Formats: sequence, structure tokens, C-alpha cells
Amino acid sequence: MVHSTTPIVWLESIEPLVRSVEETPDPIPTTITGTIPSWINGSFLRNGPGKFEFGKDRYTHWFDGMAMMHRFHICEGNVTYSSRFLRSDSYISNSEKNRIVVSEFGTLAMPDPCKNIFARFFSRFQATDNASVNFVKYKGDYYVSTETNYMRRVDPQSLETKEKVDWSQYIAVNSATAHPHYDREGATYNMGNSYGKSFFYNVIRVPPPGEKATEDSADLDGAKVICSIRAAEPRKPSYFHSFVMSENYIVFIEQPIKLDLLKFMLYRIQGKSFHKVMTWDPQYETIFHLVDRHTGKVG
Repeated sequence: MVHSTTPIVWLESIEPLVRSVEETPDPIPTTITGTIPSWINGSFLRNGPGKFEFGKDRYTHWFDGMAMMHRFHICEGNVTYSSRFLRSDSYISNSEKNRIVVSEFGTLAMPDPCKNIFARFFSRFQATDNASVNFVKYKGDYYVSTETNYMRRVDPQSLETKEKVDWSQYIAVNSATAHPHYDREGATYNMGNSYGKSFFYNVIRVPPPGEKATEDSADLDGAKVICSIRAAEPRKPSYFHSFVMSENYIVFIEQPIKLDLLKFMLYRIQGKSFHKVMTWDPQYETIFHLVDRHTGKVG
């Protein structure tokens, strides 16, 4: 549940990680210790939580903070820094209401009392677009990503937020990781999941960029699922954060960190946050799945 702002005693070592900060949209110079080689030029992009409260409401988990994008630009031995909050739907809605109105991984928002009973109920099942985990690249465009079905396209120079992209509008997956891999040809590989009569882990391939379209818009056309792996326990699929890829293979590890889907539905109705459905069940085996990257066949 959302916690009201109260004095909190944090371990000094982690206190900076849960402190809200202001954005710095205009690049500022940095102080450099030592020397940066002149041949290093480019931008270093990072993403993470940067705002932990709205009004009197405070997030209860580090993962839940609103996404802030960071850019360190290196040029001829100098470094400038800039940052912006991702203007996600979650960020905008929370800002307009000055309270937490969108649930996150460890914080369940209270339903909007202005909505009718059905709207309040179904709002508990809406996924966040607070993409605070990683910068990713698909077909030449930059996105910020989390582990839901939503990403946000962004400008890597200005860090301005562009459109929201829903994976399910392109391929039959319900979510995707924030840690894809790239091959030498420029294709991007990721993993997602889908569920219906069973639960599947899906290997996704997004093709390399083709001729650049004149329209400035997201483009995931050509994305496809090249392999679907049935979960060993469909009602308790494994949580996964990433996977491994080599020149010829993809390795997916199905491990005993489980997501109880029945509890997920029940807890949403009861008003409990997502992280409570994750359990460590050592009675289950750890399974290594080997997938041929070129054919999609499971070894």
C-alpha cells in the first residue's frame, strides 16, 4: 500500500538511492579527476528511479520510483551531464493528482474515489509504463524499458519522451525484459511471456533497421516470436530478468523463483502489490533451455 510521508531512518549507505532529485534538462559541465583520452567520444546513457513521493504518498520499494534518464556526454576530454524525468502516463497522472495513483512493483495505489466501482476495480490490473530499468535499441531507435508490455521511445540527445509502445500490438506477448541482446547484423533479441491455457516463455527477434522512414515514429514491424517454451509449472511460472545469447544459441534458465498466478489475481482484488506473488520454491528444479538462435528449435 502507499505510505504517507513519515520520518524514515535509512542505512546511510543506501540513503542516496531513495532520495528524490531534481532533473537537469540543460547540460552542465562536470569536474574531472585525471584525464579522459581524446579518442573517447560519445554519450553514456543510464536510467533509474529518481522520484519517490507525490504529495504525502511515498513509494515503498526502490523499483517503484519514477524513471529518470541520465546522459553523460563525452567530447574531447570534457564531460557534460543532463537528466530528465520520463514523462510516462504514470508520472503525469501522479503529478496531476499530487498523489500515487498508479500501482508499481511494490506499491499499490489506492483507487481514484472519483471513478465508478468498475473503473476502480479494473484500474488495479493496469500495467505501469514507468520504464525505469534500462535504455534499449530497436531498429535504430532508442527506448527506455521496464518489465511490463510498455516501453517509451525517447530522444537520446535531449532525453525528451516520445510515444508509448505496447509490445502486444506487434506480437503475442504480455511483457518483455529490459535487457535484450544484439547480433552483428543489428537484429535485437529479447524474451517475453504469454499466457492463456498455458504459460510460455517467448524468444523475440526484432529485425535490423532498414531504410529510415521519413515519419518520426516507433517501428517494431517485423518483430516475431521465434520460439515458445512451455513453463514446467504453468500456474507457477518462473520469474526471469534476463537471458544469455551467443553466436548460435540462446540460453534461458527456468529457476525456482516462482510467480503464483492465482495469488496474483487474488492479491490484486485484495489490494496487495505485485512483489508478494514472488516466492522461492526450492522443491522445483532449475532447468536450462538451449535454443538455436537461427532455427528457433529447443535443444
